[in-house]
Amino acid sequence: ENIFKVGHNKNWTCAWSYANGQGDSGIVARGLYACQLTRWLEFYPRSQLLPLIFERFVSTRSATLAAVAAVEHFVGVPPFDYDTSTRVKLVEHFYANLPSRLSAYKPMSKSTASFLDEFYCQPNQDL
Repeated sequence: ENIFKVGHNKNWTCAWSYANGQGDSGIVARGLYACQLTRWLEFYPRSQLLPLIFERFVSTRSATLAAVAAVEHFVGVPPFDYDTSTRVKLVEHFYANLPSRLSAYKPMSKSTASFLDEFYCQPNQDL
């Protein structure tokens, strides 16, 4: 079966989410978030889950801090002052200077972005 049709097949049972973690990472299938959330909901009530959108979480420092504040509030811990933490400043400096952070990725082609938007649209709207 063509992997790109898997997400639109209502009979697919998200078998990859039950895998043992060896072999292919399933990068395409991992974008089908309903599969991941359904698996977690087998063990935890919805009220105990706080899904976050990764791209928003890491888009800027302020977005990261807003997401962390949401997590702190969700789990009921007092907010931490990240702006005055020496340890946080060291970690941020370290990550800012990693080689992977210093090089830019080529922009995604419009045809690839369009394909991925169409592929993931319905399964993720089903959430």
